[in-house]
Amino acid sequence: LNPFYVFQVWSVTIWMLDDYVYYAMCVACISVSSALISLVSTRRSLERISDMAYHQADVRVLRNSQALVISSQDLVPGDVVLLSPQDVIPADLILVCGSVIVDESMLTGEAVPVVKTALPPAS
Repeated sequence: LNPFYVFQVWSVTIWMLDDYVYYAMCVACISVSSALISLVSTRRSLERISDMAYHQADVRVLRNSQALVISSQDLVPGDVVLLSPQDVIPADLILVCGSVIVDESMLTGEAVPVVKTALPPAS
């Protein structure tokens, strides 16, 4: 329970006792509307995060020197994923060569896409 809403209930009660009925009812309606909007927004965000956890895509991988198309849910450590432009892959990957632009907004909340580059070669 948010302290703001506790304060609003207390304020509405005081205004009702002082015969500020219209003002108290307006504040009560606005507070209830605000709480409902906040609840709906939070619920939608949780649903999007839940849907993202179950998202799958077909990916091209290099496994045992063979190029295969498998589900992203079947990726295992050691698979080399072959990316094409516009690929959307729900996986944690290490970039071996090249560079990509990554949308990490669902993870970090940052709205700006991030440029990722390959790991430096081992020396």
